[in-house]
Amino acid sequence: MEYNLKSAKDALETVEKLGIDFYRFWPNFTKNSTRPSIISKNIYRYEDENLGIWEDVSYNPYSNMGTIIDDSISHGGKKALTDYLKKVEQNIDNCSIGNSYFMTASSVPWEENNFYLLKTVLKNTFGKNFFVCGCGGLPFPAYVKWLPLYLELMIDDPSLINRHNEDIHYIWFKCLKEQVKIGVSGIIDGYDFAFNTAPLFSPEHFKKYFLPYIKINTNYCHENNVFYIKHEDGNILPFIEEYLVDSGIDAFQAINKNAGMDIFYLKRKYGRQICLIGNIDQSSSLVYGTKTKIKNEVKELIKKCAKGGGFALSSNCSIGDEVSVERYKYMLKILNKYGEYPI
Repeated sequence: MEYNLKSAKDALETVEKLGIDFYRFWPNFTKNSTRPSIISKNIYRYEDENLGIWEDVSYNPYSNMGTIIDDSISHGGKKALTDYLKKVEQNIDNCSIGNSYFMTASSVPWEENNFYLLKTVLKNTFGKNFFVCGCGGLPFPAYVKWLPLYLELMIDDPSLINRHNEDIHYIWFKCLKEQVKIGVSGIIDGYDFAFNTAPLFSPEHFKKYFLPYIKINTNYCHENNVFYIKHEDGNILPFIEEYLVDSGIDAFQAINKNAGMDIFYLKRKYGRQICLIGNIDQSSSLVYGTKTKIKNEVKELIKKCAKGGGFALSSNCSIGDEVSVERYKYMLKILNKYGEYPI
């Protein structure tokens, strides 16, 4: 716990020194959380014996990221998924979302210590200077190895997918409500629905399987004066109206130009209805771009998106280890120089 708290404080102090306004908290792991076992060098297994599932994660030291490379549901198929859901439902009020990527249930319940960091930050002065954002989740297993099975069953067995979605959202919603109760300024969920070229499913499937849960989350947040932010760095143009307007979200974060998402078009069409957060190119400009390129990108975004409000500048995806610290700090320098709203 001391290590977790020190890491969070270090991160917040870094954010404060850089002049960043926004900080997102994930639920922190506790002593009772699932711990991985070592399979081989940089390969770790997260296993929940009570739910009968496991996931193997490969850690890449260069990118400082992990990838799920194998799991029990991929091996067992539909039967394994059905058996897993049955065990979740037998103990659902004591389940949390855990394991490696917050995609599958954990038999370890949510507890006060899962939100210890968040509570500590909000009690301290440095935590009051930021838009402290909690973490929300949707019942879409975006990063698991068995995603192809899930997508197939959306067509072949809708009842099983509805059952999965109800179970996982029920567990995530408990987490969301606890964070709202603690006092976050907003909730953001980071579940990607699309590749760079297109969504992973049809607009009809988005409206059927996921839009209702986004509405539940946004409605609860709004009832409690909390903002709800939706992350997506893929191309969701086929259901953009439902995604931005019908869902009730307050902000759209990432807006990846490399996925064909034109933030200037979105500003013109939806700028009075929703806040846009984006979209400096972190895969190019912030890795090896010139200062001139970064400066021009920042100035163009401010000029075309900030007028009238409803805009926050950020990268168009996560800031990974490959991003140049020098270029990132230069982006913030230009933002501070030209970032006043031309209202």
